[in-house]
Amino acid sequence: MSDLQTYLERITRRVCKDGGVILSTGGADSTTLAYAFKHLGMPFNMFFFDYGHGGAKQQWELVQIHASLLGVPMYRHVWDTSLAIANWSVLKGVDFPELKYDKKEDFWETYGWVEGRNIFMNSYAALYAAAKGFAEIYVGLSKDDRCMPTDQNKEFFEGMNKAFKWGFLNKSKGMKVIWPMIEFELWEIIHLGKLLGLDFDLTSSCDRADVPGCGKCHNCNVRVTRFYKYERKKG
Repeated sequence: MSDLQTYLERITRRVCKDGGVILSTGGADSTTLAYAFKHLGMPFNMFFFDYGHGGAKQQWELVQIHASLLGVPMYRHVWDTSLAIANWSVLKGVDFPELKYDKKEDFWETYGWVEGRNIFMNSYAALYAAAKGFAEIYVGLSKDDRCMPTDQNKEFFEGMNKAFKWGFLNKSKGMKVIWPMIEFELWEIIHLGKLLGLDFDLTSSCDRADVPGCGKCHNCNVRVTRFYKYERKKG
């Protein structure tokens, strides 16, 4: 079995054949997942959540580019964050800061935090999915995503699934968030994307959504490391 077949099999055993909605950011992970779904012939839509965060404009432009290349529907929801703005939020015009890792709390600290952002993102994504006849939402979490902010880790999404269980009826009663690449290492996602023909120069992992990246933030450092590891593994 080829590397591509192996990767795709690892994805398909975690998702239903009916497809769903991919939470898209224009980053390497969610975009690779979209290309994998297209290759598999699975129906899906791309959903972008704009909460006024740093780089939202650039991220949305990237999502539009890939949705057009793949020929799939996309949707952008702009959230009114007037009740959620926290001190030092990026929504107040403060430059997006470096992420700081708190070893004691096992948590990446950022002053760009916006209260409730991912609660609303997943809720709106679920409503959009239900309107389109889907019952699954896909997130590009990987095995290496260990020290994520509390609203981006696996436990958070499991909590959202419990809420969806009681918040949706009829066809959408089984609404849930799924992590199709949770068994993947970051370098494997790069490998899969390259096998699928994804141009990673049209993705951004940057906290500021610079393309290809600012080269200074945490996510840019992780991106450099994962590409280095990919080259070392495949070299």
